[in-house]
Order: sequence, then C-alpha cells, then structure tokens
Amino acid sequence: FDVTEFGFTVQSAKIGGIGFSVSERLGVNLDIPEGYLKMLLQAFPETGATYNLDNTSVTASWLREFNLSYARVLPFELKWARNISVGIGIKYIQGFGYFGTDHYLGKIQTVVTQDGTALAGIPLSGNFDFLQYQSHIPDSNFVNNIMNPAGTGLGFDFGVSAELFQAFRVGMSITDIGKVTWDQNTKAIVGTGHFEVSDISQQDSVKNAFKGDTHDTTSFTSSLPMALHIGASLQLDKAAFITNFPGQLVLAADLHFGFNEEPGNTKTPRFALGAEYRPVNAIPIRTGISIGGRERFQWSLGLGINTPVWDLDFATESIALLTNPSSFRSGSFTLGMRFRI
Repeated sequence: FDVTEFGFTVQSAKIGGIGFSVSERLGVNLDIPEGYLKMLLQAFPETGATYNLDNTSVTASWLREFNLSYARVLPFELKWARNISVGIGIKYIQGFGYFGTDHYLGKIQTVVTQDGTALAGIPLSGNFDFLQYQSHIPDSNFVNNIMNPAGTGLGFDFGVSAELFQAFRVGMSITDIGKVTWDQNTKAIVGTGHFEVSDISQQDSVKNAFKGDTHDTTSFTSSLPMALHIGASLQLDKAAFITNFPGQLVLAADLHFGFNEEPGNTKTPRFALGAEYRPVNAIPIRTGISIGGRERFQWSLGLGINTPVWDLDFATESIALLTNPSSFRSGSFTLGMRFRI
C-alpha cells in the first residue's frame, strides 16, 4: 500500500529536472508452503503423514521515504543513440515497523509403526529451526512517537534511457539500492529443537514450537526492495515507417528482476507488455499484461483525463478480478492526480 503524500518537480531545459516527494510504503510478503494446507485438509491419517514447512516466510514493513531526484538530457549525442537521459535519486528512509524471517525449517509427522499404521493416540513429532526479527515504534503513546522512527537508512535509484532510432527508446534502471538499520524495540524470535506429543489434545508443545522464544537483541538491518528494470517503448504514430495514424499509440515492454524478497519485491522475474492509446490527446486508454513475479499473470486496464492544468488517472492490474472474481489471487487499484503550476 503506497501513498505519495507530497511531491513536486521543477523542469528546465538548461538545468534538467529536480523532484522531491514524501511517500508511505506498507507491504507484506507472505510465503506459506503447501504443507500447511495439506495438514489442514488431511489432518493426521492412520497411515501416517509428514508435512514439510520449510521456507515459511513472513516479511512486513512500514517505511516513509523522502526522495530527492535529479535528471537531465545529456548535451551530446552518440553515433547510435540520441536524447540520452540520465537520472539519480537519493532517499532518506524512516522505518516505523518491521518483521522479517531470516530462515525457517520445520517438519511435523505422525509416528508410524513398522506395519505402516499410526500409533494409538496419533502421537506426533516435529522439528523446528527458525529465526525472525522485529522492530517497531513504541505501542504506548503511538501518536507522539510517529515522528521518532524505529529505524533509518539511505537508498539510491539510478536510471538511463536513450532514443536508438526515431520514436524508439530503451532504458534501464536500478532502484532501491540501500538498507535500513533498525535499533528501537529490536527483538529476535528463535525456535529450535524437537517435540513429541503422545496425545493430540496436548497442544502446548506444538504451540510453543510454532511460537518460539522472543529475546531482546541488538540492532539489525533490512534491505530495500532493490530491483533491475530493463525496458523499451515505441511511439507507433511517430515511427518512420508510419505515414498516417489516427491518434497516438505507445507500445512498451519491460523486464523486472528483483534481488530480494522484501515487501513489494520478488526474485521471480516478471515480463510485461503494455499499450497506451489516445484517440484524442486528453484521454489516454491503457492496457497490458504481465507474466511472472508473485502474481504469475495479470491483465491491467487504465483510463485517464489529461488537461493543461491537471491530470486524473485510474488503473487496476487486476481486471480479471472483475471478469472472474471466483479465481482471482490478488487485487490492485491505483488513483492519482497531478497539478501543473
């Protein structure tokens, strides 16, 4: 969940563009292995069962980002590229809450006799080995502590783009390079060892294994959702091989490679294709598809109204949520407004 509370840009042909914004980021990445679902559906059959809970992961954060950025078109051209644009962003990060899984290994199984049947009473055994970290602003007097972050850090963005031939541009960027150091109310949640229960009604051992032990710890760091983006776009109505085209049409393709599993990011690559068509200049119609990432497949749709004074844009990455709500995995909606002075 992202909200840009404030932002502005100043552009000049001589000095380039300077921008500043303040944004809130709240995100959760939740990875639940299929062992949990099997345990819920199958329970513990008489023939015995083993449920693998390895790589369980919960990562959540609340970050505030102060972003100062600068970009400009370079005053020279290359033989194979023109209108080369370079940009850099510097971010001061305030963190108000974090929960992250360092590692998680776990297994629960029914004890089975030599003839392949479960022992009477369905005795259970299991092994756990996990480490999780958390930090947050004090719960008491929450409002007064909202300006006193639990963690701080720095981040950087860098990007470059160029026009290779008429109306065709390529670009590359690396975003969110950096870390946050958490040093307030820092806790480590540790679970390790083996448990056995002779009666399924004796649940304390199982609960304690899942819960772990919470200890005070020293400061720790978390990474920002660093990612590499590679993209290309073609403004078809201005292409050299097009002589007459009704309206304006931009086609684009993008590759996203994440370097970690922080909230809002994934190591699973994502490929996207998109288009923006303007039958008249003031009304953009946008659509696209993406494959990969956490969402696997998404079909997006967006509309806008652009005037010389203000822009209003609405979009969703989840048009399938409207056409087939019984099978959707995720939903997203974006609303933005921009004013020009």
